[in-house]
Parts: sequence; C-alpha cells; structure tokens
Amino acid sequence: MSINSLAERPPRTSFSEHVILLFSQKKAPAPAFRYIDPTLSEEQYSIKERSKIFLEREYRKKIWKDLLAQENTRDISPEVLREQYRIYRGAAGIWCDKERTTSISEDVYGIAMSVLHTGKSYPDDFTEDSIVYHYPKTNRPKNTDHGEIEATKNANRFQIPLFIITHSKHNDKLRDVRFGYVVEWDDDNQTFLIEFSETGEIISPPTQSVDEQPFMTYTTSRKTITSSSIFRDAKFRFKVLKRYGPKCAVCSITIDKLLHAAHIIPKESNRSSDDERNGIILCHNHHDAFDDFLFGIEPETKKIIYRPSGPSKGNLKIETDILAPKRNSPHNDALKWRFKEFLREIREPTGESHVVREEIPLGMKSR
Repeated sequence: MSINSLAERPPRTSFSEHVILLFSQKKAPAPAFRYIDPTLSEEQYSIKERSKIFLEREYRKKIWKDLLAQENTRDISPEVLREQYRIYRGAAGIWCDKERTTSISEDVYGIAMSVLHTGKSYPDDFTEDSIVYHYPKTNRPKNTDHGEIEATKNANRFQIPLFIITHSKHNDKLRDVRFGYVVEWDDDNQTFLIEFSETGEIISPPTQSVDEQPFMTYTTSRKTITSSSIFRDAKFRFKVLKRYGPKCAVCSITIDKLLHAAHIIPKESNRSSDDERNGIILCHNHHDAFDDFLFGIEPETKKIIYRPSGPSKGNLKIETDILAPKRNSPHNDALKWRFKEFLREIREPTGESHVVREEIPLGMKSR
C-alpha cells in the first residue's frame, strides 16, 4: 500500500506494521527548514507530506493507547520504554529519533519523541494537566542543546504529540509516562508549555490571539483555591511571562527566580481569572507590596499611586512612575477592578479617599 493511498483512507494496520512501514521509508536529504502545518489548507503541501505527518502522529498515539490498554503508564521499567517502545533514551532530557523524523521535519533536527522531567531542578513546574519544560542548558558538544530545542519546537509546528517521562513516586528506578502536545514556547524565558492529553487527541491552539478573546472570570471559593490553584499557577506564570517578558513591571529586576506572576484580580476574590491579561510580572518584594495595597495602578493612565501615610516610591524602591512591563499591558477590566479595591482599602473613616501621586517629570508621556 502506498503512502498516497494511506492518506485517502486511514490505515487499519497493526502496531508492528506501522513500525515496519515507517522504518522502511527512505530518508531523503534534509533541505533548509520549511514550515508545514497540517491544520492549514490542504493545497499548501502534497498528500505525501500529509501522510508522513499523519503516520507519525498515529504511530505515537498507538504506543500511548497500548500503554493505556495494559494499564502500564506508571511504575514502568526504563528498559521497557527504551527497548520495547523506543520512546526513551535514559539520561537524555529530550530524545529525538532523527533517523525516522527528519524526513518529516525536513531539517537536521527531527521531531522530539520524549522529554524527561526529573523534578530536581524545577519541581514546581509539573502539574496535573501540564508541564512547563525548561530549555536544556548543558556542557555537551556545540549545538546539541539547540538541536533538542528545535526538535521540540517541531513537535509543535507539526502538531505531533510526545511522551513526558518522569521518575516514579514509588520507586526512583521506575518511570511514569504521560502523553501531550507542545502548546507554546517562550524564547525569552526559555521554556515550553506542554499540555497532557489523556485521550491522545490534538490540542489545537486558539484561532484568535489572546487580545481578541473576551476577558472572562470564574467564580471561586476557598475550596477551589486550595485544591486547584497550585495546578494552575505554573501554566499561568508561563503565559504571563510570555506576554510581558521576564522583568518586574515597577523595577529593573530580571532574575527569573525572583519574578512572580501576580494576579491583578486575586485568586482569593469571589471572581478571578487565569487569563494572562489578569496578570503582571512583579519581583517578590513588589508582589507583596501590591497585595498589601501599598501602591495601586490607575487603569487609564497606568500611573502608580501610593497609599496615604504609607511608604513612598523611594521607600518601596519603585523605579518608574508608570507601569512598565517589558511589553504589552494588562486588561483594563482587571485594572479597574483592582483600582476600585485599592480605593476602598485606603478610604478614610470620613468616607473620603486620598491617594498620593508621584509627579511625572516634564516631557514624560503616560502609556
């Protein structure tokens, strides 16, 4: 059966037949990278190209379904993953079977098959439905890290799933396996967002940019905050860092471990949102000051104002008169809600609200 006929009718072959078919394909020379997105119009590339993408996706989904059928996604021997399923290569953080996948990616990098998360360097970035996976930074030969990063980006470009390998909670010598898709990457912060897919179905990116989507909030309760906030925070932080860049919005700190993704409408309110436009990047100290209403942000002008009889701009070590993320701005609805709460918090017993504004030097325009 030819590859072209496989594209016209999804093949009904066994797992072993898929392996034989894929390995029997001749490896073509790898030209310069050419973007191919299988979700775009079919006229943009040949049936043969679509078939290779389809086969690779189905090959990996068959492995996942086989693991699920055997109830064998937890506490697995590394040898089984390496020899039987060929989805794991020991200590390699990102593994790519270049022999098979460079003919799909049409570059020298191939498509990542799996990522290994040991939980030692970034334990908080792994949640129940996703992982924020950091780019490799090793002392291996030149371009090795770069090649693995590009192979993982290719998994996103072609919407081909990969396996997420972790150490078992019960036995460090065994491995747990999850299945998912690379949803986004952030070169500034050098991270990937990988979302898990229990069914193996494609997780497609939204058709609209975030700024074109409506700003939505959800009802919260103490119970939901306690049980699920830790699982949302890693993904929220990834999205907020990608939107605004790795810099405190009121000072010059850019050290990753000191930067927080602060909710503007806080999780503790009766309605909140994990929309990245409800976030802002603040350093540890300024996050605490923001939560304590030591300063507020006027929604329209983005001017920073201070609590009456409270610490000044100098005391707080704030270095700007206007909210200054590296790029983009929060949603105005979120800022309006927060500013209203700020005014309520600082309201005098007489019912009047007094705020302290730092004067903006002549020639500076508000954004």
